[in-house]
Amino acid sequence: MNQSFQNVSIKANNKATRAARPMREIPTELDLNNIYFPKYHITELMSTKSRNLDDAHIRRPPNGFFLMKNCYMLELRKLGYRYTMPEICRHSKKIWSELPQHAKKTYESS
Repeated sequence: MNQSFQNVSIKANNKATRAARPMREIPTELDLNNIYFPKYHITELMSTKSRNLDDAHIRRPPNGFFLMKNCYMLELRKLGYRYTMPEICRHSKKIWSELPQHAKKTYESS
């Protein structure tokens, strides 16, 4: 068997045997009212990265779920939590499905 092929198959097998990280729950001290009635400006919710936005590049407007997910992420950071993006997205999906219609309209009309 080719040496490079053996290395690839060994790496693939190692990935399959890794244990999945247990999913953390939504923190109990998170005040969902901060998600229902966001205190952040739309520009803060559009990008949570600390880089400057390039004015020459026209960005596609984010949808309501994306804005709510970023609000959730900012609230987690404020409480000192550092969750992975897959965890944040799963939590956001659950929060969005339980979000009252008036709160969804807040994000969708932004």
